Amino acid sequence: MLETGLRDSIHLGQVYEKDLPNPGLVDKLVDEIMDKQPSMVGISICYSWQVASGLCFAKALKLRKPDLRIVCGGTYFSCQGKAFLEQHGKWIDCIVRGEGEKPLEQLLNQWGSFETVPGLVYQKDGQILENEIQY
Repeated sequence: MLETGLRDSIHLGQVYEKDLPNPGLVDKLVDEIMDKQPSMVGISICYSWQVASGLCFAKALKLRKPDLRIVCGGTYFSCQGKAFLEQHGKWIDCIVRGEGEKPLEQLLNQWGSFETVPGLVYQKDGQILENEIQY
């Protein structure tokens, strides 16, 4: 989930910090988010039991707006970002490993400059690349 400092510095508007316990909720949340017309959505996954709902949410968002940028982060990805993106890169554009506030702000301000974003796992020219985590 996003820290207060990040919320204040980039004026994200409403941050959705809800788990997705049932499929009916996915459509409702996607509708709410699409009403805001975002260019990027972040999904936090900290525990293995959140993976299915996070992926369901990412897929629903991408199906509704294919050019929407989906960024995942959270402690779940500390060891498995690359493998996760290899499997689910159709629905997720990139993954932030480690502390996410500064990398997320960089992504918001300079999408596409992936090489300079610390802790980022991303796809480029058919390859999955991982940037070093900086603390």
